Amino acid sequence: MSYQYITQYDSPNFGYPMGTRGQNRPEEIVIHHWGSDKSTFGGTISWLLDPASEVSAHFVVEAGQVACLVNWNDAAWHAGDREVNLHSIGIECHPRCSAEDRETVAELIAMLWHAYGKLPLVGHQDVVSTGCPGRWYAHLGELTDMAEAIYSGDPDRPQIEVDGVWGYDTTLAAQKKLGLAAQDGVLSNQYSGNLDACIRRSSIHEGGWKFVDHVSDVGSDTVRAIQHLIGVEEDGVFGPSTVTALQQFLGVPADGVLGEVTVSAWQNWLNRV
Repeated sequence: MSYQYITQYDSPNFGYPMGTRGQNRPEEIVIHHWGSDKSTFGGTISWLLDPASEVSAHFVVEAGQVACLVNWNDAAWHAGDREVNLHSIGIECHPRCSAEDRETVAELIAMLWHAYGKLPLVGHQDVVSTGCPGRWYAHLGELTDMAEAIYSGDPDRPQIEVDGVWGYDTTLAAQKKLGLAAQDGVLSNQYSGNLDACIRRSSIHEGGWKFVDHVSDVGSDTVRAIQHLIGVEEDGVFGPSTVTALQQFLGVPADGVLGEVTVSAWQNWLNRV
């Protein structure tokens, strides 16, 4: 991955009614541009974070930077069509559409394909009457080809054994699939008090987890990325609420305990192409 993946932002502009989690079932990727060459990456993010704007997108992208504003499984307000919002990922791109911009967008698309399969690309103007995505519309075919080359040529594409035990390989696959800069295969600084309470020892391997005894020391960027994906508080701790949300995301019984069934479903999701 050659871009910085930024997860510090959370737009309130999603869901029906507003703030409803987990409604998005992506079937396509909608490409947008942010309108004016004079607008900036930061300014566009600020606008999409403002409740008064009544718009959002899952991602804002320029060369070397990808900011995630809305959880992937939430319905962002990007397409101007409620049904499309409920079945799509929205990407706001720099209007200059440089070669470097296109490379970063293609990398993001390849990452999304690892999560959801090869979703087709459409321009915003294919959904409603608009000039968006400007210069990008002529490059949709090229973007698809670039993403395919990245996707097919990725030697690090996670393929792990589905054995119901979450160890180093499972953590590393999650870090790669979620686009984290640090890929060390370890869920660091997890609270030891959650062992047996909501994390079964038989379903984890110590090579992929590091535990601490004091709550003041806990927190992992990898867990925060998983929490961002599934739409819960991003405190970096794999506790019962995170386990339950992950189970709901994966469609397995939500009992709040990380066991073999949940880990196997997570491993299958990580292997999904």
